[in-house]
Amino acid sequence: MTTPRPNVLITSAGRRTSLVVHFQRAAHRRNAQVIAADSDPLAPALLVADEAARLPLIATSGYFDALIELVTGREVGVLIPTIDTELQFLAEHRDQLAALGCLAAVSSPGLVRATGDKWLMREMFAGSGVILPRAWLPGSRGAVGAKQLPARVFVKPRRGSAGFGAQSVAREHLGSVIAGLKEPIIEEILEGQEVTVDALLG
Repeated sequence: MTTPRPNVLITSAGRRTSLVVHFQRAAHRRNAQVIAADSDPLAPALLVADEAARLPLIATSGYFDALIELVTGREVGVLIPTIDTELQFLAEHRDQLAALGCLAAVSSPGLVRATGDKWLMREMFAGSGVILPRAWLPGSRGAVGAKQLPARVFVKPRRGSAGFGAQSVAREHLGSVIAGLKEPIIEEILEGQEVTVDALLG
């Protein structure tokens, strides 16, 4: 049985100083430390963490070896990823990390893949009975003409994060907007208070 490891590693920590501090409050009560890692040695979060570490960019060939060395050398028991581009890689390697006594706080590879594609995510939610706004893929079978759409719609790229390209658009301007987006999704606009939920599933 693998011995539990006490410390927390936050990857791509960047400017997430408040995140580091919150984890420190919990970790210190358990005599554990918070390690912040980033490819940028001047990342602010590295300055407030208990320990700082350099990791290469996740797209480089030496990333996983460097990560394993960090996990084993610093007794990391929990790994907290912070950017979307890390999730698929870490999901695919979470069993290897678990074998070292490190829990990667990331969903299963299949779920990460689905949530990285907003249309697949819609299908996943719909299959679970979640009520969703109406949506259309331009040019797909079943797509409707612009005149059949609501007066205003919400447009966003099928893949991507951080709200890039997401915007409310009047129907008469829809053609020019979606022409500038890669694989756009068109949705009806829902009025009301926005609620954001962070969840770790599967």
